[in-house]
Amino acid sequence: MRKIFFLCLVFIVLMSQLTYGQQLFTDEIDQLTADLFSDYLKQSQGYIAKIEDESVYLNLGLQAGILKGDTFSVLREYDLLKDPITGVILGTLNHKIATLKVKEVKAKFSVAQVIEKSSLELQVGDRVKRQKQRIGILKFNATKLPIDIVNLLQESLIANLKRKGQFKVISKDKLEKLINKLKLENTLSQDELQLIGNKLKLDLLVTGEIFQEEKKLFIKGELYSTKLDSLVREEVMTISKENKLINYYLQQFKEATLDYRLLTTSKLFKYQFLDLVVANIDQQLDQEIILNTRQALHILNYQAQELLTEGRIDSYYRTKYDDYKLVVVDSNNDQISELIAQNFNYLFKFSWQKDKYIKQRIKGFKRSRPKAVVKLATKDYLITRNINHQLQFNLITRNNYKKNFKLQLNKNEGYRLAMGDLDQDKKKEIVLTSYQGKGKYKIKIYTKAGKLETVLPGRYGPAVLVTDLEKDGRLELVVHTTKKDNRVLVYNWAQDELVKSWESKPLDLKIRDLAVGDITEDKSLELLVLMANDKESKINIYQK
Repeated sequence: MRKIFFLCLVFIVLMSQLTYGQQLFTDEIDQLTADLFSDYLKQSQGYIAKIEDESVYLNLGLQAGILKGDTFSVLREYDLLKDPITGVILGTLNHKIATLKVKEVKAKFSVAQVIEKSSLELQVGDRVKRQKQRIGILKFNATKLPIDIVNLLQESLIANLKRKGQFKVISKDKLEKLINKLKLENTLSQDELQLIGNKLKLDLLVTGEIFQEEKKLFIKGELYSTKLDSLVREEVMTISKENKLINYYLQQFKEATLDYRLLTTSKLFKYQFLDLVVANIDQQLDQEIILNTRQALHILNYQAQELLTEGRIDSYYRTKYDDYKLVVVDSNNDQISELIAQNFNYLFKFSWQKDKYIKQRIKGFKRSRPKAVVKLATKDYLITRNINHQLQFNLITRNNYKKNFKLQLNKNEGYRLAMGDLDQDKKKEIVLTSYQGKGKYKIKIYTKAGKLETVLPGRYGPAVLVTDLEKDGRLELVVHTTKKDNRVLVYNWAQDELVKSWESKPLDLKIRDLAVGDITEDKSLELLVLMANDKESKINIYQK
């Protein structure tokens, strides 16, 4: 009996905390609504101040929140409603005699035209009232957040606007049905917003995003006007993750969502592997794992949670003056990649031809080190770094590598690099290392033009990776720490900065390189982490 009483008490306390948390959340949404709709929640009633030909002047303007395209009902009082016993005036009875549409807005007045009228003529002094705006509340975009928070936000906004009495809010089901029918993505363009507005005859649409930091959620609301075909207002609010309701949803989500789990750890290989890439480099159409030692390239395959040796390429030989970095490129667009590596201060390509791997020198790249292969405007580029500390972007066309443009670096920059549109501004950033001594690096992010955008706080190892690990359209930056705190870290872009979303447990060997690929052939990407000491190596494979 005592146990039941205790459980009931715990339940009551929990529910009271959640209710209090919901009230705080509702209060925050009230403020967001007030800010976002400030122009629409101002004075909505006024009078006809002047009539001139077909122009009707209203005593409401920008200061009253009036916008071009707003519609007004013209009302004329025709009788007083009185209490038959006491004679007390209960109100007025009005005729709607016309509908006006605003065509020009000034600070203190606006100019409208009649779009619908009765037999009665308009008069100066007639009362006007802004008609209810038809509005749709879209679900806000959110990355790595529980759908409960997204739904709570949408429902709170709908309820809030309905209470205001100045909007006709269409159902969220009607919106979602149309979006599914049109096969639109979560992130909607302005043209797509206008299309939705036209299809449902809406005046306004609310959309936005939810981001998260370590201690806060950022909710960005956007108000789109179909009349003006433009975004008319944007507001950002924050809410603490300590809010009981928000914290409850986040904890539930965390327990239900797996982080990157360790799929398997390979056996110890009796080699010091230096670098790691994943690609299909033969005609088998599966992904191989390619690693290098000083004297050979080793090819592994993933089978039944083990990495098995498939073969080796003995024509590879790295001197102490060569970079051990490996890059891969499918220059023939046949789904079979070639390896590019530096040997004897020259660049060589290793490609599968008929039944063996052929080594060919790539001309024009003496003392240039391969760094990455990237796609820019649908074209593939091999990025190299020369002895003058310049990044050279070389356009790849089948077996030709044409030097296209350069980017000057500082002497200590560019040992390793990656590229990708981390902040989703449709421009790819260059992520590169900047050596700070004692085996540690800063991670710097530049624009393609060479302008420094940001520096990741802290010091890291040399390997960097930019990839869409979760296949959600948002790129992750993968880096690693060194020595005792030997971890892999994953960062995501949120609210104008990189936020750490995951870190591995400390690893027992020094991290040498990072790579991704679908080695399990299950249509998901695995994260591969190469670790090595002076004599042995092993690989951890993580999966979301």
